[in-house]
Amino acid sequence: MDRRRFLAASGPSVAVAVAGCLRGGRLSDGSDDENGADDGSGPGTEADDDGTSVEEDRRVTKPPQKIEPPEPPDDPEAFDEWNDGYLGEHMATEPSLAFDPLSVRVGWVRDTGLELGATERRADEAYEARVVADEDDYEETFYRDRMDGSLRSRLDGVDFDESVLVIVESGFGSSSVDHRWVRVEADGAVVHLHGYDTAPYERNSDIDSRFSVLEIERPSEGFDLARVSLTVDDERRVRFNSTEGIVALEV
Repeated sequence: MDRRRFLAASGPSVAVAVAGCLRGGRLSDGSDDENGADDGSGPGTEADDDGTSVEEDRRVTKPPQKIEPPEPPDDPEAFDEWNDGYLGEHMATEPSLAFDPLSVRVGWVRDTGLELGATERRADEAYEARVVADEDDYEETFYRDRMDGSLRSRLDGVDFDESVLVIVESGFGSSSVDHRWVRVEADGAVVHLHGYDTAPYERNSDIDSRFSVLEIERPSEGFDLARVSLTVDDERRVRFNSTEGIVALEV
């Protein structure tokens, strides 16, 4: 695969590991992270000594970017007047590794972990990041026989010497809500994904999880883990790592 095809950042069994549970959704003020400035996300700051798990008091923070909810449209049917990306409108897009969100269906990935109603995760919210770092991981993670031809060719062409795949799943809420990804920073051998949930004006009344697969350029210093900072509403950004398994929150 030609790495230059990447987009620059401008725009079923159940896994049973539960990494942690935070009651009350306690917030730090996020004042050390403003529009792409250092947000304390390096090993030993946001994470424990080994850099693999996020400290409880840094798990949920206030979003550092300015958030301005739009006014509802005068005509309730004029959905195009509503900015469903307002949570991330003022997020910084640089610096960023090259990354490409892929149109992968949740049913094409093995062991998607956020099964609703599972006894192991009776929580309001759950989050998981997974890494596919080599060909063996790829074969073990995806149902290749279920994919359509073009996507299978796209994924089969991933050069794992130059990139990794990161799978992000979060829940729970309307299936009308999606992830959007703004930038992916390199922090040594860590890739740090910054994104947000969309906020559509009209939403389905179902309960589901949100799901993303991204191909990301490997940092020049190698690769250890993926870290995610996901703005989920006007007041909360949730942080989780690919080494933690499922992170359950009681809000």
